[in-house]
Order: sequence, then C-alpha cells, then structure tokens
Amino acid sequence: MTVPTGVVLAGGASSRMGTDKAFVEIAGRPMVLLVADALRAGGCDPVSCQGGDRERLERLGLAVRADPVEAGRGGPGRPGPVRAIAEALTAAATPTVVIAACDLPGLTGEVVAALVFDSRRQQLGHRDAAVAGVEVEPAADRAGHRDRQRVTVG
Repeated sequence: MTVPTGVVLAGGASSRMGTDKAFVEIAGRPMVLLVADALRAGGCDPVSCQGGDRERLERLGLAVRADPVEAGRGGPGRPGPVRAIAEALTAAATPTVVIAACDLPGLTGEVVAALVFDSRRQQLGHRDAAVAGVEVEPAADRAGHRDRQRVTVG
C-alpha cells in the first residue's frame, strides 16, 4: 500500500477576504500550515501546495507547484480550483492523493486518515473519491450551538 500524496490548494485571489487567506493566522499559525500539518498527521507524504504565493509559502517550509497561467474563473491568469485540482492530480507521484483547501483550519489528521482508509476500502466498488463533509446537527442548530459539528466520510 502506497503512502498518499497531500496537496494544499493555496491559489486564488481571496478577493472576498481582502487578504491572502492561506496566511490568515489561527491560534498564531497560518491556515495553510494547519492544513499541511493535518495532511502529514493523516499519513500523507509528500505534502505540497498547489498555487499560492511561492515566496511566502517556501519561507514557511512548504513546497509549491505553480498553477498554470490561463484565463479562468479566478480572472485573467488564475485558473480556478478545478484546474488546480487537475494539476495536483496530474503531478502526484502516488495513486492516492488527498487535496484540501488552505482555508480548512479545523481539518485533523484523523479525518485525513479516515478519508484515505475509506478511499482504499471503496476501491473494490470503483469509487474515485472520498469526501469529508461537515454537517451541523439540527438539534444543535435549534439550540444555537454553532460549534457542534459531525464529520461524515463517504
């Protein structure tokens, strides 16, 4: 069984946020590092970034693969997330690739490991992807507890 490759999607304009969201700090650490750490903790090796500010990402110790320059959803010269995912999959040296957006600071190694396990378990069913989603429990919503969440894999 091969070790999965981990990829953090770090490109994009972050236009709604007004600053590069990859470098927004949560508990004193840039979100991009929190996501990369979760991928590593979940068993991914290597872990790199697809797109983003190469100089700043490399200063954080992250390897970076540049996004292709073309007109796309993100505007001139920005390919958009679908093309970035395709590039990451094409460049991966392993058959299993875990791709996560840089703005998922709550991602954990346990969730990543569960995704990898589920994707391998489902290979006999010819499933191409395992997706983690976060669902807010309805009872928690009515009670006003926004932080009670459940991770589903499948």
